[in-house]
Amino acid sequence: MKKIFLLSLFICLLASCTNEIGPIPNDEPQKLIINALMNAGKTENAIYLNLSDYNSPQIVKNGIIRLYINGELSETITECIHPSEDEIYTSYEDYYYKVHSTFNSGDHIRIEAETSDGKFRAEAETIVHEPIRILQLDTLHRTGSLTGNNVSNGSL
Repeated sequence: MKKIFLLSLFICLLASCTNEIGPIPNDEPQKLIINALMNAGKTENAIYLNLSDYNSPQIVKNGIIRLYINGELSETITECIHPSEDEIYTSYEDYYYKVHSTFNSGDHIRIEAETSDGKFRAEAETIVHEPIRILQLDTLHRTGSLTGNNVSNGSL
């Protein structure tokens, strides 16, 4: 009786899995992607622009970026920094838009980006957080074997 019950339960579970997951369509329209690396107090900040793609993102070299800090236009960036054309291998990290503005902790940042032909547009907002500061680092230093009792505390 127990075997019949388990067999019928197995058949019911097998028959209940009828939803088939189809292939993911690759005809999704492209979107402009903004990736920004910004830190408070740093002078070297960058914004990356890419177009979404089914296989890999496409680099946007003809972007127009408007950067707002606390609601006021800080700068408009149109120059895409990239390696020389002689480079054989380049990645999307090699193409970026250099930010000349400096940020303070708590600044409200708004980025409006578009391609020069106006076909793609995107926007992003964030608040600049204070950089992490390490105030104290405590370590544990062991001498001898891991199971031994020779343990001493130290700090850096």
